Amino acid sequence: MAHTQTSAVLARRLDVQTLAADCRTLGLDGILAELVHLLRDSSSGQSLETGDRRTLGTLIRLLQTEAPHLTAALHSHNATHFAQQIHNRAAVYGLPTLAASAKAYLEQLSHLHVCHLWRSRRLSPAFLRRLAGHADAANAVAITPDGVYALSGASDGALIVWDLLTGAPVRVLTGHIDQVTAVTIGPDGSWAVSASRDATLRRWDLHSGQCTAIFEGHTDAVRALALTPDGGRLISAAHDRTLRVWDLASGDMLALLTGHTDRVMGVAVNRSGDLAVSAADDRTLHVWDLASGRVERSIDMVGGFVSALAVHPNGRHVLTAADDRTLRLWDFETGALLTSLHGHNAGVRAVAFSPCGNQILSGDNNGHVFHWDAETGQFLQSLQGHDGAVTAVTFSRNGHRALTASVDQTLVLWQLDEVDDNGRDAHTGSVQALVAAATGEWVLSGGGDGAIKLWDTQTGLCRHTYHNQSAVTAVALLPGEQTFVSADEDGNLHRWSLTAPATPPERIGSHRGPVLAVVATPDGKRVIAGTETWAIKIWHAATGEAERTLTNHRGAVYDLRLLADGERMLSASGDETIRLWRIADGKLLHTFEDHENTVSALALLPDGNGFVSASDDETAEIWSLDHMAAENVLEGHNDWVNDVAVTADGTLVITAGQDGEIRFWDRAGRLRAILNHDEAIHTLACAGDNLLLVGDESGALYAFQIHRGNTT
Repeated sequence: MAHTQTSAVLARRLDVQTLAADCRTLGLDGILAELVHLLRDSSSGQSLETGDRRTLGTLIRLLQTEAPHLTAALHSHNATHFAQQIHNRAAVYGLPTLAASAKAYLEQLSHLHVCHLWRSRRLSPAFLRRLAGHADAANAVAITPDGVYALSGASDGALIVWDLLTGAPVRVLTGHIDQVTAVTIGPDGSWAVSASRDATLRRWDLHSGQCTAIFEGHTDAVRALALTPDGGRLISAAHDRTLRVWDLASGDMLALLTGHTDRVMGVAVNRSGDLAVSAADDRTLHVWDLASGRVERSIDMVGGFVSALAVHPNGRHVLTAADDRTLRLWDFETGALLTSLHGHNAGVRAVAFSPCGNQILSGDNNGHVFHWDAETGQFLQSLQGHDGAVTAVTFSRNGHRALTASVDQTLVLWQLDEVDDNGRDAHTGSVQALVAAATGEWVLSGGGDGAIKLWDTQTGLCRHTYHNQSAVTAVALLPGEQTFVSADEDGNLHRWSLTAPATPPERIGSHRGPVLAVVATPDGKRVIAGTETWAIKIWHAATGEAERTLTNHRGAVYDLRLLADGERMLSASGDETIRLWRIADGKLLHTFEDHENTVSALALLPDGNGFVSASDDETAEIWSLDHMAAENVLEGHNDWVNDVAVTADGTLVITAGQDGEIRFWDRAGRLRAILNHDEAIHTLACAGDNLLLVGDESGALYAFQIHRGNTT
């Protein structure tokens, strides 16, 4: 297809109304097939400029990610939902033309919708897509020379061939009877070799998926593979303390390399293919002459046990990754240790040089992938996207992309020239508490990482981070909004200053067991906490003395809300009830019963006449304080409803849950809109009438603008 024709198709797909119309005609799968075909053509020819090619790839990623929600919107003829999901994803992925088109269409439709403003998230902007399909830990990965396909191996013995343009598995290769530990792909991309704990190597035809040869000889698990640049010879390293050199054409073993006295953990070959370097648990590096099979040099290593190594394209430097959290660069011609790279906070398990040698990737047991400048040793960015130890890392041939494997059973594809400019302040644990200033200018977030962060709601910038010693479970503002109180997993209550954030916190009180909820009385004299051990404790804020303990609940107390009179309080509990208390004497005034599972969160209606509850029974309920009864049940979530919020004008009730959905309801219980999110949502906060803050399981914080439209 000519350049102008291809660009015209892309332009058509960046107009949301045309995109929606074509999706209705061709189906979303048809549109995706068309775009993938264009991307394949542009990868092999010159039908698109580099920028347009990037846009096309991002658009495919957007449509694949949003496919379930867009399909539902098309089936229900909900143009607003379709355009809303497109807008928010385009804003996040950096497709300004599509985002602007969707925003204009949403304004034209003029129905209730929610638009992305900013985010601070743990998932790196370099994240392109997650490849899921393995049934066990993914241990090894390689990319074909053309960058179109990848091969991965897992602990269940299976290998998967992936289409990197779509993220879809192409075929599954089976034959190994134990964990696959390493893979390598031939120079022409048509074949590959895998290694396994079953002590064998297997050669595969990647087009047919057939095993074409089995290499036997090792007597223990094969740990690593290295292919000579011409693809003629293969070196395998094993726990039997040996390395073996194989002829790929005949399958014959050419040489047995002996000399290590413990398990051989890694091997790499230099660019000319005449030398190999191996690392073993005997804490030595051996440099091998592949022609003679002799050790040219043995280097005694310092530091921890080496898990992996990589040879620099210059042919004389080797980088080792060790369990002491350190990368070390060695000159294997002289045996000298040149430099050490520090930054990982767990054992480093995988390492790779980019093909031109100017970049390094390393992965550790905490799931972190670090991207380094190989020439300066400078840390470039942390790639956050895995939920388990990173087992393998590899670059594409041009060095612009990378693929990583993890025990979380997934691979992640990264675009390395994307700069991580908005994830550095994000929580590294789930966001578990949010509270906004009355003016809506800032919001506090508390996380499972022990951090409390103060955010500017207009810009999304983190003004300050407070460091607590354990996971923060709840946050409450004290009167005057000059200070706030946090509760944590260790049962502590701390008072922090908003005006002097560097001031150390004061401990108000402590409880044996996690404190899950906290509120302060309007006069600031008392702080009230709900605990995992069923109790509600009332502390004197100035002295830290426990004044009273309320013990009527028969389950953990997950939320507390003071009514407008400041004299009564609501509590939500794992015993499926909500209770109304008088604070002065701790008297139980009423018990609300209707939920069929844990009541996890509460929100007050601004008019003072009622409240809303969220429950693990997948519902929320609107209650009347005048009639002491439920008025409306809000049904539609298909998992726990984790939080609920009400806009300042009281016209919208917002629920969010484990299913990743945010639902918007009117006071009569009618569903007005749905916002689909990637992660389970733990907490919500409204800032004013139209700003919504969302904290999710991954540690991300999002801000959305609620647009009411012209309907009531």
